[in-house]
Amino acid sequence: MGEKLVSILVPLYNGERYIKHALTSILNQTYKNLEVVISDNDSTDNSVAVVNSFKDPRIRLIRNPANTGAEENWNKTLKEACGAYIKMMGCDDLLHPACIEKQVAILDDTQHRDIGLVSCSRHIINSSSRIIMTRAFGRKSGRVNGRTAIKEIIRSGTNPVGEPLAGLFRASMRDEIGYYRTTSHNPHKAECIAIKHEGFHVWRYAPDTTRADTMQKLMPKRVEKTFQGSYAIDVDYWVRILARKDLYVIKEPLCSFRISPNSWSSQIGRRQLKEFIQFIKLTAKENPGYVTGVDALIGQIRCCINVMLRVMVFRLYA
Repeated sequence: MGEKLVSILVPLYNGERYIKHALTSILNQTYKNLEVVISDNDSTDNSVAVVNSFKDPRIRLIRNPANTGAEENWNKTLKEACGAYIKMMGCDDLLHPACIEKQVAILDDTQHRDIGLVSCSRHIINSSSRIIMTRAFGRKSGRVNGRTAIKEIIRSGTNPVGEPLAGLFRASMRDEIGYYRTTSHNPHKAECIAIKHEGFHVWRYAPDTTRADTMQKLMPKRVEKTFQGSYAIDVDYWVRILARKDLYVIKEPLCSFRISPNSWSSQIGRRQLKEFIQFIKLTAKENPGYVTGVDALIGQIRCCINVMLRVMVFRLYA
C-alpha cells in the first residue's frame, strides 16, 4: 500500500511576505503524497501572485470573491480537504522537513487506531524567523487519554496541544465532529448538533444547516450554536476530537509558529482572556462529568497569567 494522501490547508489573507516560505517548507517535506489547499480570502496584496509562481501540481488555489472572515475561510479549506489526514497551518508558519512523515507514522500504526490527533512541540519564531522559545504539552510524550488531555487543557488556561500547524488529525474526525465553531455575528455560522458518545457530550458543527436541522430532531440535547470568539476555535476543535479519541504527543519540535505584529494571532490575542474564559465555561457546561468547577476556576486563573505573559512576549519579540 502506498502513502496515504495528506491534506495541508493554508487559509490565506495578505500573506505575501511569508507565504513563499510557508509553501516551500510544505513542498520540501520528506513525505511526498500531499495536497496543499490554499483558500485566498480576497487578499489585497500580491499573495495570489506568489502562490501562482509555484508550479507544483500538488497546490490547489481557491479564491473567495469576497472576504468571508477568518473562521469561515478555515472551514472552507477543511471542507475541501481530500486526504486521509489533515493539517491546518497559517500562511506565515513553517513545517520542519520531517514533520508530516513522523506524524503520519503514528496515525498509520495499527496499534494507534484509537489516536485521533498527533501533536508535536513547536518553535515560536518572530517576524525575522528568530526562535524565541519552544512550546510543548508539558512533560507529556506518547499516548495521552483524550479525556485526561481535555482536563489538562482546561486547567492550563491555554492551548498546550498546540496551534493548528502542530496537529495532524484523521479526516474521519472531521466527518464525525464537523467544522470549526464560528462566531455568532457571521451570517453563515455553522449549526451545532449534540451527540452522546459513551456518556460524553460531543458537539458536531456542519455548514449545511438543512442537514443539521434534520439531525437535531433526533438529538433532544440543548446545544450552543455559536462560539463568540476567534482565539480558542483551534483548541475547541482539539477538545471535540479528544472527546472521541486519544492524543499522541511527539516531544520533538517539528514546526515553527510565527508571531508578528500583523499576524491574525496577534490581533485576536488582544481579546484572548475573554474568549478563552468563554471557551472554558462552554467546555465545562457541555461536559459536566469530565470538567469540574475546580478545573474551570484553575483554568481561568492561569488564563489571566498567560495573557499577561503573552502580551509581554509580543511586545518584546514580535
